[in-house]
Amino acid sequence: MSDHAPVLHIASKSLNVLDGKSLIVSGASEIRTENNCLRVNDSKLLRIEGSITISAWFNAHLFDKSMTVIGRAQNGPPWNYPFLSWLIRINTDSLVEADVGDGRSYSPSGWNVPALQAGQWYFVAMTYDGNRKTLFVNGVAISSLASGSPTYADGIRNATGKPILIGADESESPVGDLFDGSIDEVNVFDVALSAEEIQSLYTQGAAGHRAR
Repeated sequence: MSDHAPVLHIASKSLNVLDGKSLIVSGASEIRTENNCLRVNDSKLLRIEGSITISAWFNAHLFDKSMTVIGRAQNGPPWNYPFLSWLIRINTDSLVEADVGDGRSYSPSGWNVPALQAGQWYFVAMTYDGNRKTLFVNGVAISSLASGSPTYADGIRNATGKPILIGADESESPVGDLFDGSIDEVNVFDVALSAEEIQSLYTQGAAGHRAR
């Protein structure tokens, strides 16, 4: 079990925070459902600039398009380079993207993951310690990169006023890459959790999300 408390925690008794019902929330003053996603208003606490951990459970209906689990934009709509502060996106049933950005550039990376199955719960987490990103699926660190690099030493920049979006990212319409399915137990930490702490988070949530 981790000794660190998340700066943001959102869960739902319905096992889907995207429906906005029966939410269990800490670390956020205002949350609303909008455009089929969950929007978490900006606060000083959520403007994490160094080490970070983002985690969530997800269950997709299909894997026929890119779908964002959670992210924080630098700008938009519309998107303009360098796009984002951080992001976790499911690009295909075997490719998960995890990015961080500092306002001048950003570090996109795609990890090859074991084939994801529609209708099944998965736990995804990204840690960034100021020098390196690590992606975890079901508590296991993923070592195979399809693109990009896990190393990135430029830190994270946050644009004041930009929300955290769960289940979508900023785009011109005004959101895109909508998640087709359920997302639950979203956590954001202002530290890079250890592999053991990530495994503990996965174990804690596995029974309730019927992970296999």
